[in-house]
Amino acid sequence: MLYSKEGVLLRNKHILIFIFFVLIRTVNPCKWNNVATCPDTKDKWDMAASRKNCLSSSNCSDYHCVPTETKQLVEVCTKPFYLQGVCPYFDTFGERLQMGTVSCRTGSENCSARYLSTSVYKYKVCFPIQGQPISGTSGMHTHDTENNSWVVYVVLISTVFIHQNQ
Repeated sequence: MLYSKEGVLLRNKHILIFIFFVLIRTVNPCKWNNVATCPDTKDKWDMAASRKNCLSSSNCSDYHCVPTETKQLVEVCTKPFYLQGVCPYFDTFGERLQMGTVSCRTGSENCSARYLSTSVYKYKVCFPIQGQPISGTSGMHTHDTENNSWVVYVVLISTVFIHQNQ
């Protein structure tokens, strides 16, 4: 099938737009930081959420305080999701909230078979023993993934530049 020059250019523009949106979706602008403890009541959770100001970012709408894969506690603003009787954790490599393997359906604060991740503060089994020092941390560490967005811009600009020179 033969394509006109205009048809090829239009198709290539659609490809570039698609690549742009895929790259933008891979950047997680949500900030997270290590903390010594997580809120253990609704009031404390709401105060921490207010302080973190999660609503200021459209992609990072809800406050969470959860352990990481190494049991360090972190505060992060991210989209909530439903858990299936297990505790969530924050994957620092993938920079996203994940469904863990620790069951919260045992003990005195038995969780529902299905609950929203923003309710995790109710289930102490989901947190390491609070108040104990966390090995491998040095004070308050803040990780801002917005600094990684330059990769998206470089790839996007390079793609456009290469495409225009063809």
